[in-house]
Amino acid sequence: AMMCIPPWRLSNKIIENITDSTNRIAKEFNIKGPFNLQFLVQNEQAYVIELNVRASRSMPFVSKFIKLNMIGLAAKAILGKNIPNIPQDMWLNTGLYGIKVPQFSFMQLEGADIVLGVEMQSTGEAACFGNSFYDALSKGLTSVGYNLPKTGSALVTIGGIENREKLLQTSALLTNLGFKIFATETTAEFFEKKLGDVKVVHKISEPERKPNIADLLYEKKIDFIINIPNTSTLEKYVGMLYDEYQIR
Repeated sequence: AMMCIPPWRLSNKIIENITDSTNRIAKEFNIKGPFNLQFLVQNEQAYVIELNVRASRSMPFVSKFIKLNMIGLAAKAILGKNIPNIPQDMWLNTGLYGIKVPQFSFMQLEGADIVLGVEMQSTGEAACFGNSFYDALSKGLTSVGYNLPKTGSALVTIGGIENREKLLQTSALLTNLGFKIFATETTAEFFEKKLGDVKVVHKISEPERKPNIADLLYEKKIDFIINIPNTSTLEKYVGMLYDEYQIR
């Protein structure tokens, strides 16, 4: 999973809640050493989903970010030795953002399933620091091989009216940057009223309809893709999975 430190969009209330819950859980289980505690945040409410009493790959990343040897501190805690009093909020006050981005090898592994889930499928990671969230994110994405075009053509295919509303500002930004917008029928109908010139393209599962996404991808005429699948019926879901798989 991608990781950002400090959190980019969490409120101070949620951060305080998570910090308090983490301290209480560690004391309740009498944990002495490294542990990995995962939360899910929804509607300003934090839920614990997993506790692993072990070091995670995030620990060396955080150590580098705050310039503190956390592995050494964890070893001292396990051995029952005294550890220095360290401010709990030092990771919030560095003035920087750190982002850890996963590296996937789908193109190199024939037959690999590109559908992401709760199981780890990354084959590596890149950690980058920046003066802002976007600075760190762009460094991280380019480090693992993503191309971030400054202009060209963008394919936008978004399921659900709510998702389209959320992505309207982003799509408008692409237009302002000079991107030519391609969109599937319902997405194009929505954005054309808001953004103006949007060119309709048809789904991969409809090869007889032209212009088709498959042709544009094969001819390398798409530089940027926003793809948010969403459907309400099982029949459409099966077809949707085929399209999303081919796009990815």
